[in-house]
Amino acid sequence: MTPSEIGDYADSLALALTKPIRKLGDEAGIHMARIRRYGPETLIEGGSYSVDDLPWDNPEVLAGAIRKLDSNVLLQVYDSLVMKKESRSKIKSFVYGKTFPLKNEKFSRTGDKFSALSIEELMKKRKSLIGYDPSRSYPKVGSSLWNTLGKHKTTLRYAAAAAALVGVGVWGTMALKGRGEKTRKQ
Repeated sequence: MTPSEIGDYADSLALALTKPIRKLGDEAGIHMARIRRYGPETLIEGGSYSVDDLPWDNPEVLAGAIRKLDSNVLLQVYDSLVMKKESRSKIKSFVYGKTFPLKNEKFSRTGDKFSALSIEELMKKRKSLIGYDPSRSYPKVGSSLWNTLGKHKTTLRYAAAAAALVGVGVWGTMALKGRGEKTRKQ
């Protein structure tokens, strides 16, 4: 792609991101999701943040960043994410950036979850992981059915009791129905 094509595509994408929302319910939903996500950090009593610190302008900021992209940046990102198998991995990040940084406290590291407090910790953990390869199948740990059943033991007990009652009712109905036909035949 030529630089002008990349610029045109970036402008159209930025324009689509900043296009006004036509339905009031959709816009209210977006704002409520933003309040739920950032509210606990900003709206605590005695905190140093206010409602004005919520990131109300995310689409505009993202559109501005998209407009600044050029072919060199896109090629570097593609090479680092797609071409290098040894550096690929799946990372979920729950950091709000400079506005809401992580607190310096240790989190529990149970199961497959990992929390890093510094970039050095993150890079050390990342080196211990295997690179993601889409052609390879990875084993799943546990069974989702057994996990679901384990979480809902009380519900399963009620379901088993209800099934037993229905079974006894059907069996009793069939037994009475059969006895009545025998009496009529005699």
